[in-house]
Amino acid sequence: METVIVTGGSSGIGRALCAALAQRGFAVLAVARRASALQSLVEAFPGVIQAVVADVATPEGRDAVAAALGPDQPLRFLVHNAGTLEPIGPLTDLSVNALRAHFAVNLEAPLFLSQ
Repeated sequence: METVIVTGGSSGIGRALCAALAQRGFAVLAVARRASALQSLVEAFPGVIQAVVADVATPEGRDAVAAALGPDQPLRFLVHNAGTLEPIGPLTDLSVNALRAHFAVNLEAPLFLSQ
């Protein structure tokens, strides 16, 4: 069975995508920060969707995603669905930490997970 990794898999488009992929015969690694948000998805598709609780904005979180994919588990797709719109507001109010957090989720996570 081919595997698809979906970051941001616990809600919204990511959750719907996980369910649709599972229904089409893919094994799904649903990645999100909150285990509780992934639980009902895993229960709806036992043995097909696996929860990976990880923050893809951190190196440790990205390592956890990579470790969840077994060595004999072929990866078909990697869906970079996790994202953030923050910070929103005037440029004069932008902090370095807010910008770094934005880049970590929206730039670093897709880049380093794709490696």
